[in-house]
Amino acid sequence: GALLQFENNTVGSCSKPITLDNSSLRLQGSNYFLDSEVTVTGTATFDVENARTLTLTNPVTGTGDLVKSVNTGVLTLTGANTYDGTTTINAGTLVIGSQGSFGTLGDGAVVDNGNLTINRPDTAYVVSNDISGTGTVTIGQGTGAAIDSLVTLTGNNTFTGDVTVNSGGLKIFNASVLGTGTKNVNLTNGTNGRPQLYLDGTGGDITLPNNIGFRTSSTNTLQPAIGNLAGNNIVEGNIVMTTGGGSSAISTFGGTLDIKGGISADTSNRRAILGGTGGAGTVSGVISNGTNPVGVDKVGTVTWTFTGSNSYTGTTAVTEGTLLINGNQSSAGGTVTVSSGATLGGTGTIGGTVDAIAGSTIAPGASIGTLATVGPVTIAGTFAVELDGISSDRLSAGGSLALTGSTLQVTALGAPGQPAYVIASYGLLTGTFGTITGLPSGYTVNYNYNNLNQIAIVQGSDAYGPWETTNGIAGAGSSADSDGDGIPNGIEFVIGGDPSGPDSDSNSLLPTATLDDQYVTFVFRRTDDSAAYNPFAEYGSVLAGWTKAEGGVNGVIIAEDNNFFEAGVDRVRVQIPRSLAVGSKLFTRLRIDIP
Repeated sequence: GALLQFENNTVGSCSKPITLDNSSLRLQGSNYFLDSEVTVTGTATFDVENARTLTLTNPVTGTGDLVKSVNTGVLTLTGANTYDGTTTINAGTLVIGSQGSFGTLGDGAVVDNGNLTINRPDTAYVVSNDISGTGTVTIGQGTGAAIDSLVTLTGNNTFTGDVTVNSGGLKIFNASVLGTGTKNVNLTNGTNGRPQLYLDGTGGDITLPNNIGFRTSSTNTLQPAIGNLAGNNIVEGNIVMTTGGGSSAISTFGGTLDIKGGISADTSNRRAILGGTGGAGTVSGVISNGTNPVGVDKVGTVTWTFTGSNSYTGTTAVTEGTLLINGNQSSAGGTVTVSSGATLGGTGTIGGTVDAIAGSTIAPGASIGTLATVGPVTIAGTFAVELDGISSDRLSAGGSLALTGSTLQVTALGAPGQPAYVIASYGLLTGTFGTITGLPSGYTVNYNYNNLNQIAIVQGSDAYGPWETTNGIAGAGSSADSDGDGIPNGIEFVIGGDPSGPDSDSNSLLPTATLDDQYVTFVFRRTDDSAAYNPFAEYGSVLAGWTKAEGGVNGVIIAEDNNFFEAGVDRVRVQIPRSLAVGSKLFTRLRIDIP
């Protein structure tokens, strides 16, 4: 065949029609824009010298095949090509389109033994050609200009090379369009290009097998590294967060997405950002540190669920929506923070400290279930539990449980039929619920149920009435002083006193107060029967306008010792900072509210 050669030519120096009939066109010496209309018949070979680029700006037509030769230069097609034959890339790169033009492939199959790059700026290009060979496929050549571009692969593809999205998005309807063999899908140019892979299971659910791995670095949750559009889709391959554009966003916009492969990182400061605006997501694989610590951000309105045995040691930030921990991630020791408006729930185990700030929700279970923690839990928002006729949700705090200023929200799924529902257990309890809603009629909250460091919703809240009857003062009332010892009956109920007769005197059981350089320490006895009424200390610098002493508020420290004085009588120690005194005065007192 004939050879047409361009050597050290200027841009656009040839615009006359060219027909390549079993012929070759060679470029060497400089980059070149060829404005000619090119017709191919038979086999037309384009030989572009290494490190050079030949751009065909007009359509390639004809019945022949187009071959990119063995040199590693770049051939770029920016016209609306209609040639009928096969496209073969023997080496180097074939680029379709540019960031300012809408090039196309020809109509035939593609044999890719180099690199095929799709670089169009629009959102509607569908590559229906079958792609085979040992080469790679790239979406987007630059960074930033084609952020909103979207390419869809629909062919029966068997190419074995990697897939790279530099900018814009790649949409797939099935796994086979990514080719065959072990490979990576690279979504790492996140700073400017925001590379995206979208799974659209409208025509059938998609399972990406474990021979396809992912390298990601793209943080935008609305243009995520991996996005689920429709279908109940599964990603079985490992996801490695790497360099390029920061952390990695995975979002659902419809359907469900299950990340069965692991999520890890091979560089520092990487977080899995799990978000979306529709559908739901699950990570059933393991989130681990890889070669560097990993953290998790839960964003967006959708619910994400962890079912694996996660071991990452970075922090977890639940800033929006719901995160359900249903797996055993006791080895994931980082702090979990729940922001206002967000919810943390599930039936698994959390390894780190849990800090739920005001406006947040801790909701154990998925329906009825238990959420456990290895570390301490602080709830300043809402503790939401469900109960039915048999059981209830439960929070099992491995360390301390702080409830100061929190709200208990009870939802009865059915008529309660048990005498008690344990809703929490703890190592050390600080504070009580400031607000309680939805409590079933006839039930109250016991903060140390059965002296077992448990919070329970207990049937039969009127322990005070039977106490009066037992002590022979039935109907006297909690404000009365039946034995004339100067102690109201309600306080005697708390401290374990005897109000039964005129000669009884319980003054020796009254609270005590001591003073040191930092604190006024107020100590009182608390019977188990009175614990359900939540007796508490108050303080103030005048004998009016008292302030409730709550652990963690204004520097107050509260400690409880079960059965300290005797079986069924606890010791409660309340340390109130002396700095709260006004005019060198600080008073304390014991209070119980009995309806």
